[in-house]
Amino acid sequence: MATAYVNDTRQPRRLTEGETVSPFEGAVGIPYSPARIFDAQAFPSGGAGMAGTAGDFLRLLEVLRQGGGALLPGKLIEEMGQDQTGGLELPNAPGFGFGLGFSVLRDPRLAESPESAGTWRWGGAYGHAWFVDRAQGLSVVAFTNTLYEGMSGRFVTDLRDAIYGALEAVR
Repeated sequence: MATAYVNDTRQPRRLTEGETVSPFEGAVGIPYSPARIFDAQAFPSGGAGMAGTAGDFLRLLEVLRQGGGALLPGKLIEEMGQDQTGGLELPNAPGFGFGLGFSVLRDPRLAESPESAGTWRWGGAYGHAWFVDRAQGLSVVAFTNTLYEGMSGRFVTDLRDAIYGALEAVR
């Protein structure tokens, strides 16, 4: 397992066991337990400690992007990727809604994103981020070990922009 870091100071620093870290200024902090992954008795919830490889996660996203195969019926995947918020504007997320399990890009212009409308996106606090742009045939996964930067920091935006910039360059 990679050592977990936090990017709340000028230089990332090691996350300590039981440390409470706020995801953004002014928010209530969340207690973290890097050792939890080694506790066989801990509940293995996706939002609190599941682990895997980037390759395994990419394979899962590719199956979903391509329609589900034997994993899930295509109709269910389509429903998962539909905005379930009824068009409500979400605070701090212009142009986005939520599907069943991830955010869904409704309006790329409003979100100031090069992604296609309908792109799925999510990330995890310990430092992973992913998106699936079915219109462009893209599934992208990035695993870092830096608490929140790798989930929703500048790194995520820079990676997205580099990928879409490279796509534009080859067209």
